[in-house]
Amino acid sequence: MSVLFEKAALDRLSLMIDGVVWQGDPATGSSTYVSEKITALLGYTPQQWMSNPHFWESSIHPDDRAQTLADLERFTRTGEPFALEYRACRADGRVVWLRDVTTPLVEDGRLVALGGVMLDITAQKQAEAGLRAARDRFEKVFAASPVGIALTGLYSGRVMDANDAFLDIIGLPRDAFVGSTNDTLNPWMDLSDRERLVRAIQAGPVREFEARLRHVPTGEARDVLMSTEALELEGEEVILILTQDVTERRRAEAAAQANEQRFRAMVQHSSDLLTIVTRGGYLKYASPSLQTLLGYEQDALIGRNVMEFIHPDDQAAARTAFMPVAEGETGATGQHASRYRQRNGEYCWMEWVATNHILDPHVGGIVMNSRDVTARMAAEEAVKASERRFRTLVHNSSDIITIINRGGFITYTSPSVHALLGQGGPWDVGAKVLDFMHPDEHDEIRAVFAQVVAGGAGATARNTNRFLHADGTYRSVEWEITNHVDNPDVRGIVMNSRDVTARLEAEAALRASERRFRTLVQNSSDIVTIVNRGGYVTYISPPVETLLGHVGSWMIGTDVLEFMHPDEHDEIRSAFTRVVEGGPGTTARMTNRFLHDNGTYRWMEWVATNHLHDPDVRGVVMNTRDVSERKAIEDALEESRRTFEVLFDESPDSIMLVAFDGDMPIVNCNEVAARMKGYAREELIGQSTYIALPNRDELLADPHANDAFRAQVRAEGRLHFESDLVRKDGSIFPVDIHLVLLNLGGREMLLSVERDITERRATDAALRASQARLLASEKLAGLGRLTAGLAHEINTPLASTLNELHEAARLAQEYRDSIGAPGVNDDDHREIASELAAAVDAATRNTTRIGDFIRKMRSHTRDTVTGRQTFDAVKSVNDTLTMLAHEARSANVSLLFEQPRDAVQLTGEPGRFTQVITNLVVNAIHACSSGASVTVRFGTHEGVPTVEVQDTGSGIAPDVLPRIFEPMFTTKDVGQGTGLGLSIIHDIVTGHFGGDIHVTTTLGAGTTFTVHFPEAAPPA
Repeated sequence: MSVLFEKAALDRLSLMIDGVVWQGDPATGSSTYVSEKITALLGYTPQQWMSNPHFWESSIHPDDRAQTLADLERFTRTGEPFALEYRACRADGRVVWLRDVTTPLVEDGRLVALGGVMLDITAQKQAEAGLRAARDRFEKVFAASPVGIALTGLYSGRVMDANDAFLDIIGLPRDAFVGSTNDTLNPWMDLSDRERLVRAIQAGPVREFEARLRHVPTGEARDVLMSTEALELEGEEVILILTQDVTERRRAEAAAQANEQRFRAMVQHSSDLLTIVTRGGYLKYASPSLQTLLGYEQDALIGRNVMEFIHPDDQAAARTAFMPVAEGETGATGQHASRYRQRNGEYCWMEWVATNHILDPHVGGIVMNSRDVTARMAAEEAVKASERRFRTLVHNSSDIITIINRGGFITYTSPSVHALLGQGGPWDVGAKVLDFMHPDEHDEIRAVFAQVVAGGAGATARNTNRFLHADGTYRSVEWEITNHVDNPDVRGIVMNSRDVTARLEAEAALRASERRFRTLVQNSSDIVTIVNRGGYVTYISPPVETLLGHVGSWMIGTDVLEFMHPDEHDEIRSAFTRVVEGGPGTTARMTNRFLHDNGTYRWMEWVATNHLHDPDVRGVVMNTRDVSERKAIEDALEESRRTFEVLFDESPDSIMLVAFDGDMPIVNCNEVAARMKGYAREELIGQSTYIALPNRDELLADPHANDAFRAQVRAEGRLHFESDLVRKDGSIFPVDIHLVLLNLGGREMLLSVERDITERRATDAALRASQARLLASEKLAGLGRLTAGLAHEINTPLASTLNELHEAARLAQEYRDSIGAPGVNDDDHREIASELAAAVDAATRNTTRIGDFIRKMRSHTRDTVTGRQTFDAVKSVNDTLTMLAHEARSANVSLLFEQPRDAVQLTGEPGRFTQVITNLVVNAIHACSSGASVTVRFGTHEGVPTVEVQDTGSGIAPDVLPRIFEPMFTTKDVGQGTGLGLSIIHDIVTGHFGGDIHVTTTLGAGTTFTVHFPEAAPPA
């Protein structure tokens, strides 16, 4: 009977816990009890679970088994409750996550059992994994997006985050921008733009808002288009800003910030009466519930002493409880229950807690929290009366009635003695009662009897001893004796005896079971609450203080709705009504906000089960679990998803998510992507991305045709290039493409962000044509500068040639005239011939000099578009200086060239190199006064070749120096300079040769231009 009783108690109590209740033997590793809920959780019956000593161990997932068993052994040694989290394998092969809250049961310093509750936390683990995956996806897209993105507080204006594309727009590093506000860092060119944007945001989502931002390091203005979306992140209203820079490549992103203070108001309502009284007990403040509880208006009792309203019989006790608080230090508390007079003259019981806050400047009194406990006090009094009645019944009823005389001999025994102690037993009249009691207890029994006899009429005593059964065993018997020796109808000691063997065994088992289950309930991570049909709390487990900060005993008798958010009361009442009216076993599960003692709300998941008809419960059992973190994870996951959708759908660029396997099908795309290619969005999704490539037929026909591209993407992770795509109508258009390889859910995916650059290509072509015209114009200007020296460089050798030819003609005539002349011999002819040959040779040298000069002139002035080649830079400089020598002589400036020992080879167009040297040398000559010098030399700097043009002229003024490479800027008089020379050579050096140009100058001492040429210049 005791085993069945304990089993039934275990089964009833296990229904109160939302999990699998179990108990095990630590010595054998076997399960001695497991509740029926094991079947729903893991698919095994309790019999299967307990039949195998190591069944639990074998159900643990193989990857978690070793660690779980090690943790179990380590925590068990501490003797303190603990929790394990591990994966378990269901009977059907599925895997679930469990939190096993375990309590070691120790008696006399020895571990006798382990007990616990297994809770299913699979949904929580899946939610956490989902959040991590979603957050990882969002962070990858956020960082990889070429569109500038920033998150700012709607009211605070604080920058919460920005990606690299946005930081590029304003030219700031992340640590300087993130965390700033408009008060500390202003990126706006015109603050009126910001004011207009704020007004637009307040009206709703903003699309393509035109504004100008400042590139902070340079002060350069950036024209941008902004799109915004209002979001809520972690309880704060924020703005998602997408910014497109339309100055050069139309980069997206800008920061629109609004300064507005955030205010949060928290109102706490209570059905209890809150009052503030002075040290003398005079009322300073009463909450509105005064009218509800006592019927008085809120301000009607201000200034009156609270003792006036306490029942006269309770005033002394109330003062005794109140005075230690009034005379104590700050924080001193006291608690008492008194009867208060209501406005209608009736009294109600109020339990109050007083706390000393007299020195608190915001209170200045003693705070009293009072609660109507009339119903509770009536219930307690009824319980006491019932207990008295029950005790009387128990004391005056027995299973065996025996009368014993003063000498201890039996004079009467009821027939029930035979049923309880054996048919035909020795309890016969005349027998000595001690003969049927255990010998070890005789002295104890004699003392009890002597006490009753000496006590006189009515004296009683009770004891429990071992009585002899007819079968030779002893039974535990509870007996009570009463002195009725003087009663003429009795004349003896009346003994009422009851066999309590089973009860004592059951009580021992119940105490052990109660200890086990009380330990389980009190150490559970969940709150177990019992509420009556009216919704009032009759029991609540200790975890309420850990999870919600409330003292459990203070909550007994209160309406459970007082601890739930007011906005959810109707919903909760409806669910509670369904459980109450649904009958025994009806359940409901909900997630609601519960009030914490600190005034905040926590998200709690609760399951209510109807046990109103269970005599051991008589209420609705609520198992409540804190799911605030899980709820936050779910809310953050939803917000992350919505943010990604806004970013994806509202981007001004084409965005596609492409599977990296097979023929690379398009998994998702935005409207811009479909519209740019001439398709509807539904039509494009699912198609191979090859559909928009000019060589799509080749790629679709050969599965390996794209292997090289895949290998490159995997090696680099991201690519940026320009390409041509084909629209649905067959037209071809150029695009700028950013590709990023992502891993989403274990699958390789390609994020493709594309931008139509048709207009940019046209703009670039027009720009190149304009630059070519400017280059030709500058070269013609240089040619004009050389024309003045051309006649001099040709005329001088030409005049010398004509003189030599004239002398040769004279000598030839002299030779002819000497033929046959008397007195002229062969020696004379040889002399004339020698002089003639010398004249012809001198004329030849002069004509060769003219030819070399003309060749150099042609090389210097011909079209520079000759293609890239490796050329001798020393020879080019030498030829150029020859062309400029006349201009230097005309200005009385020394033109020097320091020939290098080794050859200097450069890669590029020789004509462009010649133009650079010409412009630098001519500018140097113009900067010199008579008698100064210009020196050209080669050198190296950090392993790359350099050319220096140094003059000893006037130098460059500090206010002019920063602008010398600007187009159309010149310090020369009108008509003497175009302002394009240095600008063009800067573009040639940096753009064509891939190098750079530096200048050092000292006013009044001269200037040096140094050009650095890389060993391998990029293509033009």
